[in-house]
Amino acid sequence: MFPFGFNALNEEEFAGATFSPDGRTLFVNVQGPPGMTFAIWGPWRSGEPPDSAF
Repeated sequence: MFPFGFNALNEEEFAGATFSPDGRTLFVNVQGPPGMTFAIWGPWRSGEPPDSAF
């Protein structure tokens, strides 16, 4: 596991992350209010931290 992102909108947590069937899109939810769902596109590299890991 490695750092991926943070919620700069509010203090709510990420939940319910899942990939699309083709593995190209990661869907994540942010608890609310307001509750939101985000779609994050890759490309994803298996087991490697992002280039600019924080």
